Amino acid sequence: MKIIDKLSYAFSKSMCYQLRKENDIEIIKYGIEILIRSSIKVFSLLIIGILLNNLSLLIITTVSFILLRLSSGGFHFNSYKYCYFVSLGLLTVLSLIANEITQVSLNWNLILVGINFITIIILVIFKPLINPNRPYVGQKHIYLKISIIISIVSLLISLSIKENFLSYSIAIQLAMLFQSLTLIRIEWSKI
Repeated sequence: MKIIDKLSYAFSKSMCYQLRKENDIEIIKYGIEILIRSSIKVFSLLIIGILLNNLSLLIITTVSFILLRLSSGGFHFNSYKYCYFVSLGLLTVLSLIANEITQVSLNWNLILVGINFITIIILVIFKPLINPNRPYVGQKHIYLKISIIISIVSLLISLSIKENFLSYSIAIQLAMLFQSLTLIRIEWSKI
């Protein structure tokens, strides 16, 4: 996305010259790139949710995924293009599955608890993947504890809203599970 690079550079250069912080151009440029790319993803998700008449469920799925991702980290694609399409696809599919699967009569309490249990097991086994530039990077156990707490709170919310909003409960737990799966390290060169 060379347009984003050029736009970010021009904006950061202008901003840094105005603030007399010329040495910070690359840092500001990176932040602006993240802001633009995140905005594109959010806008795309909103459009997809509206087109599929699935907006609220897609928002719930996305927020749940992001909340756990903030504390647990996870796999990152080398290309924004791959990240963009896989993220949109995954979040959309999870929200659609959550919507459709509610038609099946199952013991949802047991299933929601089971999904959450698997999520926590994955978190404990594979541990959060934290960027070395984040605070407390030397204390990864803090991120693990926060991730487990987020997972447990998500289960409590899912169970408490299940009677009236089953699809939301399922979406929350599926998002947590799939985010935890991004912690599993695969050596792609051996596959």
